[in-house]
Amino acid sequence: VDSATRSQDIAELFRFIHRSQFEQVARNIPLRDGIIQAVNELRRRGYKVGVVSDSYFVATEIVRRRIFADFALAHTLMFDNAICQGQLSVNHAFSHDDGCKEHTQCKSNVLHYIFEQEPQLKQGHTFAVGDNLNDLCLLKLVQQGFIIEPKNDNLRNAGLTEIQHFDELLRHITQDPQYPADTEHPV
Repeated sequence: VDSATRSQDIAELFRFIHRSQFEQVARNIPLRDGIIQAVNELRRRGYKVGVVSDSYFVATEIVRRRIFADFALAHTLMFDNAICQGQLSVNHAFSHDDGCKEHTQCKSNVLHYIFEQEPQLKQGHTFAVGDNLNDLCLLKLVQQGFIIEPKNDNLRNAGLTEIQHFDELLRHITQDPQYPADTEHPV
C-alpha cells in the first residue's frame, strides 16, 4: 500500500476522536534523548531544521515546537467542531513533478518543495534522519542520510549511517571537513 493510502486508512480509524486527544498525545510522546540539544546546536550552526512526517500536522506541529525546529510538514486531518472526520488532506509538498520516480507521495518530494521555496538552501549541506522505509527515498536524496533505531532491516542495508543518539549525529556532521564545528558552541 502506498503511503498516501496508508495515511488515509489510518485517518479513518481516528474518526470521531477529539482534536484535544491528538494534541495531548503529541505533547506527551517521549522525545528521543538529545534531540532538543541537537536541534538547538544545528540551528546555531546555521542549519534549517524541520520535522517531516507522513502522519498528521495536528501532532507534528506540536512536536516541532517541543524540539524548537524551524518548520513542520505533514498531512492534514479534517476536523469538524474539533471532531476528526476520518478524512485526510494530503500535503502538496509530498508530490512533485520532478521528484520521486518510485512514489507519487514521498518524503523526498518535500526536499524538492523546500528547494523551490528557498532556492539558496539547495547550495547548502543537507541531511536527514529516519527510522522506517517511508524515509528511505529522502535519506538517499540528501547528502548525508542517517538512521536511528530502524524499524526495518532494509534501512541497514541501504548504505546509511546508523546512529544511536542525536549526539552522534552532531559528531558525524562535525567530522565533515566542509562543515566544521562551530568553536563558539562546542557540542
